[in-house]
Amino acid sequence: MTVMGEFLTLDEALFAHVAAAIRHVRGNMTAAADLLGVDRRTLYRYCKTSEIVRAARAEFPHRYAWNPGPSRAELQAEVARLKAELAKSA
Repeated sequence: MTVMGEFLTLDEALFAHVAAAIRHVRGNMTAAADLLGVDRRTLYRYCKTSEIVRAARAEFPHRYAWNPGPSRAELQAEVARLKAELAKSA
């Protein structure tokens, strides 16, 4: 962290505060968001734009495994497969 005189920049202070909250709850992002008084999605959005993602992944790899889930095309293919399977059994 760069210190300007005796002060951190606002971005550095925010980063340090958010990182400390995540560390305090051992990588649990929902608990960190509650602790910080923000919505979980807001916390994830902030983390995506900062270096916290890399730091959290390094410190808590088992807790911070980001899985965006299946794509829309994959979901549509699964629905079509299930419908075809249902039609066969009917």
